[in-house]
Amino acid sequence: MNPQKRALIIGVQGQDGALLAQQLVAEQREVVGLDSAGRLQAWPTDTLVDTTATMSLADASSVDTLIREGTFGEVYYLAAFHHSSTDDAGPAGEAWARSWAVHCQGLLHVLAALERWSPECALVYASSSHVFGSPAECPQTERTPMAATTPYGLTKAAGTRICASYRARGMRASAAILYNHESPRRRASFVTQKIAAAVAQAHVVGARSVTISLRDPQAEGDWMSAHDAVNALTAIAAAAPDDYIVASGERRTVQDLCAVAAKHKNLEPIIVQETGDRGPERRPFVGDARLLHDATRWTPRIPVEVWLGAMVDHAVVALGDRT
Repeated sequence: MNPQKRALIIGVQGQDGALLAQQLVAEQREVVGLDSAGRLQAWPTDTLVDTTATMSLADASSVDTLIREGTFGEVYYLAAFHHSSTDDAGPAGEAWARSWAVHCQGLLHVLAALERWSPECALVYASSSHVFGSPAECPQTERTPMAATTPYGLTKAAGTRICASYRARGMRASAAILYNHESPRRRASFVTQKIAAAVAQAHVVGARSVTISLRDPQAEGDWMSAHDAVNALTAIAAAAPDDYIVASGERRTVQDLCAVAAKHKNLEPIIVQETGDRGPERRPFVGDARLLHDATRWTPRIPVEVWLGAMVDHAVVALGDRT
């Protein structure tokens, strides 16, 4: 086995981790995945690690053992205490504790173990556009000040800085500052899945239009395919270590996404704005990924019509319409 081809995916149960594992296995890579319950999975299934054991990112000793015995060439730290903008993250204290534990404490344990046992290993940390808070400039670049205000954004910013501090010590630690990236694996609470589900339901019943209720139809953002985002992660692992924005650079409203999804099934979109608080006003997250493109030639390749259409089609199948 070639350790340089061996990858560890921390957070393999999530959208990005699952897609990344599929991609690396298809490339005949040796992969170990760690899920949020501390379970290990390996491909090929008869090699690498004891998959009957469990471990915790909070336990520095078990992390150290995994890194020492695994001799990985790449580590993808994708673990996140993540929720959509409409999710209830629970009590503030709990949100802080869980965000810090996942986004920072576990990362520190992994980086310390890598520095001890595998200093040449490339680590890619999944950061977030939410590190910018309500950014003063649009689009954002890697030089845009981090001004997060939520536990999620603040701890992702801290994780990004932790990577930079280890990078200054000679480690190959990079942060992928990820913007919205979507696939059928997105949880139902995310707006793209809500849109896809509404369009699929209207299509299945033979309607000519689809009514979509939204909290803020004019909310703007930067959305892309999760497959493009995962390709960016592997490109970053091979690049000079740095912070890299991963984004489409295209500014759209949620209502724009509704129009694309409805058109995929030849439906007329009817947008209904929900009553109640739309949440605090903030400037849109739109990313400038030129630094990543210049370093790796990466660029998003999957158009919104394709990835959002795939989400609609998946939702249709889930409803039982396989025609």
